Amino acid sequence: IAALRRRGFIPEAIKQLIFDIGITPVDSSLSWETLESYNRKFVDESANRYFFVMDPIELVVRGAPDMREARLRLHPRQPEKGERILPLEHEDGGLKFYISAKDAETLEEGQVFRLKDLMNVLLVTKGGTLEAEFQGLEVADVPKIQWVSGGKVELEVIKPDTTVERGITEPTVAGLQPGDIIQFERYGFVRIDAVRPKLVAVYAHR
Repeated sequence: IAALRRRGFIPEAIKQLIFDIGITPVDSSLSWETLESYNRKFVDESANRYFFVMDPIELVVRGAPDMREARLRLHPRQPEKGERILPLEHEDGGLKFYISAKDAETLEEGQVFRLKDLMNVLLVTKGGTLEAEFQGLEVADVPKIQWVSGGKVELEVIKPDTTVERGITEPTVAGLQPGDIIQFERYGFVRIDAVRPKLVAVYAHR
């Protein structure tokens, strides 16, 4: 139970699972998928959303409007929760972002994609540092990729098999408290385990 709590499984999910199974005279076997689905039902409505980028590589976008920050919803279906602020980093006349190496591998030169909830860009060169051109702010039917820009914070995520995945996240996450359960979009739900001396989260499930 302590291990489940550390991963972000809440008591309501475990109780609901027990109530639904009921008392039987035979042994029952439970799958992780079943428990995760119960927990997801409870935490999805309360968990704020953030971006997490594993194995980050640089992306410079040129021709973008003079933007200093992005304001994104903490929860897509609950505007009353408010917004989080993501500072935008400027470099050599462009905007500097970080995207995951895994996402970068899926992109081709000449392809348009969207920095999620922010802007569409056209990938111009693909190398050590990616370069792209601004293509507009309107939502388009193109691949959407998580990103981090100014004020990036290093983060470690402990997986259930004890492996550690490292990356960066937006600065707002550093202000959370141990015990907070959040969702990293397109990655999964995590529980903040420590904020000092370093930021550590424990992976729960997708």
